[in-house]
Amino acid sequence: MNIANKRAWLVRGVCGLALAWAMGAAASPQERQWIGEFTVDGAVTPLTLHERAAAKDVKSTVDLPSMGAREVPLTSFSANADHVEFQLDGPPGRFLFAGHRGKGQLVGEVVHGEEKGSFTLVEVLPPDPAQARAYTGSYEVAPGHVIDIGPMDEAGGLLVFLDHKTLREGPLYALSATKFASGPTIAIAYPFVIHVEFLRSANGVATGLRWQEAGKQVTARKIAPHRVEEVTVRNGDVVLKGTLMLPDTPGPHPAIVFAHGSGDATRNVAIWNPYFVRL
Repeated sequence: MNIANKRAWLVRGVCGLALAWAMGAAASPQERQWIGEFTVDGAVTPLTLHERAAAKDVKSTVDLPSMGAREVPLTSFSANADHVEFQLDGPPGRFLFAGHRGKGQLVGEVVHGEEKGSFTLVEVLPPDPAQARAYTGSYEVAPGHVIDIGPMDEAGGLLVFLDHKTLREGPLYALSATKFASGPTIAIAYPFVIHVEFLRSANGVATGLRWQEAGKQVTARKIAPHRVEEVTVRNGDVVLKGTLMLPDTPGPHPAIVFAHGSGDATRNVAIWNPYFVRL
């Protein structure tokens, strides 16, 4: 294995561990999730709001990724169709937020002691397993430049990408059925610096994507088509279930067995599935 490939594998491994830690659980069907930031006295702080007003006896919470804090319970939370107010009490002190909803955003004022600032949050949709399966695959920007995309259950089912040219990896947050976005780092989701739009055929099959980053937009085609089969192996009372990902091209093909480590695990391991199926 050459130095470039060793570096790529190291980055993938480290980023995978960081993803599992940094993103935590994605939005559940009982909550609305908002990603953004607030600014007070010139200091910008990333913020994720988990709005759980529809869930009985469950508190709404916030994540403060730059402080390493997740699921911090809010002291109070109230909302209607147009207006949201919430209070955060933590080590930095008391913060009072009041804002208005509109066009997928929550924008308003934040008060911290005698200081006032502003906040902007963008609503992201909860992961859709069927949608994730449809978009899972490898996308070729140019010969030798491929972006792999797949769902990661340790990140709540979010789609995760790996650009094999830049070695940039991160989660994709759904803004609509076809449009997604990603932040500047794995742990910091906002401001969005990558915008992705999946392209679909007339019958809804994903055929490619548009990728916008650093002021440039490229189009990638979906390559390495494959099919997925669920399998079950029985030995007495023991039942082992698995997933086969099979290239659509004529065989024979090499076989790769992906065995998980100790502890709870699933078969959705982000970019690894499409990466191996196209080797």
